[in-house]
Amino acid sequence: MGNEVTKTENRQLTGALKVQYELMNDLNMSSEDNGVQFTEYGKKCVMNAIAGLVSLTTSQGIDFKQLNGSLLKLALQNVGYTELNYSAMPSEVYFDLRKVTNADGTVSYIPSIKPQGAGNEKLLRKYGVGLVKGTGLKTPWLIREGDDYTLPSFNGLEMTPPTWTPKSYDGKVVMVVYPAQKIDGSVEYLIATRQGIKPNIVAQIRQNSLYAFKKFENGKKVNDDEARNKFYDELNKFAEEHTVEELIDNPKYSTYINPTYTSGGSKEQMILRKMKNNALKNYPKEYDNAAQRDAVENMWEDKDDSLNDKPSVAKDVVTKVEKEINEETKEGAIQDFTVDEDGVVANEKPSEEKKEEAPKEEVKSQTSEEKDYGF
Repeated sequence: MGNEVTKTENRQLTGALKVQYELMNDLNMSSEDNGVQFTEYGKKCVMNAIAGLVSLTTSQGIDFKQLNGSLLKLALQNVGYTELNYSAMPSEVYFDLRKVTNADGTVSYIPSIKPQGAGNEKLLRKYGVGLVKGTGLKTPWLIREGDDYTLPSFNGLEMTPPTWTPKSYDGKVVMVVYPAQKIDGSVEYLIATRQGIKPNIVAQIRQNSLYAFKKFENGKKVNDDEARNKFYDELNKFAEEHTVEELIDNPKYSTYINPTYTSGGSKEQMILRKMKNNALKNYPKEYDNAAQRDAVENMWEDKDDSLNDKPSVAKDVVTKVEKEINEETKEGAIQDFTVDEDGVVANEKPSEEKKEEAPKEEVKSQTSEEKDYGF
């Protein structure tokens, strides 16, 4: 029995190493074509990300071959250019697998790798315009309920800094403040509030409910855009009138929210992460080259695909690869997990379900060549 276990582990290890080797070779060639090669540390980050994805797909019962090859390479290329390390402590990125149904009825997964926490801080320390390189972004203030705090005040160009006196270390965080030291000696304060993440949550619900509403038309089940848009209107109104907690805990909407928002301590951690991201994401950045700029922009998690009235998920995949979507109309969403085109929440181990035949136009959209990175 012990020998059988060892053989299985060896096969898995060999398969993972093969995937790393093949993907790394392809990515090296792509980076050379782009005229910007990975640094040695960038290559290490890519290898760590591949290993993490192999582990994730194995744990969820997903065949690595089911990952969309084009988007997988794009996500890993972004990691190589930004040098964000999945194996860092704490981890600088996290993974997201979006389940989709292809034109032929098969299931595949759109992989994405996004910065989190320390990763976003690292990007700003590295690329923030006018910041002291490496050390300009300071440890954030986590202002909790009951703490004494004053906002910065202004008299013309003169600023009076904010003040903060902690009263506890276990209350809810209501505000995040990053002191940012600039080269000219001044200090800027990057601030985000707890209630300010409501647009992020709303956008996630919109994204994950994009295909949740169906109706029968001419004997076929099709998307019910009218019902979906009514749901969106009700969602927006509810969000305006209620707190973040009330939005997250509402059973009507919680189905479409990442489960980590709705469970105990992890809910607070996710809320805190979104607050940190909101405080950092709009600060101007200056990159060494266009490849780094595109990589960082592609990795920012706040994208709301529901703002685009797309005819199919498959077409969405291709347009993302070819970068034909106007990004200015897509800001504001988080895709921590998603609902597939059949309206099924894809946050659990995938189940085999009978899929509908996709519209004929989707067949044309699945023409991009993808290399098989299976074991």
